[in-house]
Amino acid sequence: MWACMLSISEPDITHQATNDQTEFIVLLVMVMSNKEVVDAIKSIKDPQTAAKHLIEEAISKEQR
Repeated sequence: MWACMLSISEPDITHQATNDQTEFIVLLVMVMSNKEVVDAIKSIKDPQTAAKHLIEEAISKEQR
């Protein structure tokens, strides 16, 4: 149910090349700025833990 609240009908689309040094790609920027996303997960090593943390942060921000 919450996924509907966080989705938009007109997404921003960008193209970004990736390489061996690309650490992660985040698709959550309507609720959080790029800096907020990086600050929230930069110390988390496990990708699944980072993803769960971002979801929790996005939901928390949306509910404010």
